[in-house]
Amino acid sequence: MTQNQPLPQINVVGRCLFAFAVASLITAFILSLPGGTQKLAESVPADGGIVGPFHIEEDDTILRANVRQNLPVNQWSFVTLSLLDSQKRYLTGFGEGFWDEDGYDEGYYWREAEESYEAKVTVAKPGDYYLQVTPESNLSPNQISSSPINVQVATLGFSPIPHMAIGILALIAYFVLRFFRKSGSTLDLLREH
Repeated sequence: MTQNQPLPQINVVGRCLFAFAVASLITAFILSLPGGTQKLAESVPADGGIVGPFHIEEDDTILRANVRQNLPVNQWSFVTLSLLDSQKRYLTGFGEGFWDEDGYDEGYYWREAEESYEAKVTVAKPGDYYLQVTPESNLSPNQISSSPINVQVATLGFSPIPHMAIGILALIAYFVLRFFRKSGSTLDLLREH
């Protein structure tokens, strides 16, 4: 074996790291796909309200909330969801802005909208829970009645986050290994020690 030729073990380790990274990232992608057990699907008026209760059966259950609001053109809304326990005490919250805009650029008409979001939160203990929907918007009183906020809640089996993190770390390790494998002088330095 010549000085600059990589060790066969490094090739095997590199291939294993790459395969592990790909498998972890594919698993994370599959776990992030829609699915799970539907817990509730309710609508509240555009001025807010409370949805629920819905029941969580197990410790550390991942809850996915999908929020949607169809807005009139050139309007915006920021919808905050607050997770409440069975006594309607605040546990955690999350939110995002919706908007629907149009206009003309250099004579061409355009229209853009963002009218939904998804949030995931881990619920530590089994029990009954509620979601308080608190919007802020520039909707007129007439528009509030025609722009309800739709909330869907489902539970997921596993979180994709650990698989995603491990997959990214394995990819980084793979590229670092490739760098050292191709850099003969660095590899020679490592061999000496």
